Amino acid sequence: QMAEVAAYFQRFDEAESLYRDIDRKDLAIDLRVRMGDWFRVIQLAHGGNEDLLQQAWSSIGDYYADRGKWGNAAQYYAKAQNHSALVDTYYFLEDYDSLERLINSLPESSPLLMDIGNK
Repeated sequence: QMAEVAAYFQRFDEAESLYRDIDRKDLAIDLRVRMGDWFRVIQLAHGGNEDLLQQAWSSIGDYYADRGKWGNAAQYYAKAQNHSALVDTYYFLEDYDSLERLINSLPESSPLLMDIGNK
């Protein structure tokens, strides 16, 4: 309860610390997810839930893409294996070599190949 009160009053670091003190890392991660603090989610979930890590990496890629930092966005989209976002990022960067490598790594039945061909 103390952690929720701390979070309500926007003392997020204190709330996270309280969750970790009672061995509830899952609640600390959930707090950071609700806040959208994906950088901290990665630190807390490192070596844990792969789906959560992929979501966090993709969200960080979105963060950088929103700010026009396409190189950084591409790194995180690659970690997240977010191929759809990678295609758009490589187009913005005009990085056709990386796009070609991505195309070669996709299965032949991937609908993403059709999207790439239409661009």
